Amino acid sequence: MVYFFGTYVYELPTHQCPFCMLQSEYYYVGYFIWGTLFLGTFFGMTGALLKTVMRKEVDFVYPATAIFNTAFVLLCTLYVVVYYLKTGVFL
Repeated sequence: MVYFFGTYVYELPTHQCPFCMLQSEYYYVGYFIWGTLFLGTFFGMTGALLKTVMRKEVDFVYPATAIFNTAFVLLCTLYVVVYYLKTGVFL
C-alpha cells in the first residue's frame, strides 16, 4: 500500500513513509486510509472466525466488511486518478 499508493498521496516517487500520511500536510488522510483498511480486514477476519467458532452463519459483519473495503479501494484509486488527471502521467 505504501510503496504504490503512498507515492500518489505524497505526489513524489521517492517518498514512501507510512507515517507522513497522518500529518496535517496531507490533511490527515492516513487515518482514513489506514482506518478503512484495518476495519475492513478486522470485520472480514471476525466473520470467518465467528463462523468457525460458532458453527453458524454470521451475516452482520459482511456489510461492514464490504463498506470499509470499498471505501479503501475508492480512496486509493481516487488518488491515482486525480494525479493522472493533473499531470498526465503515472508514477
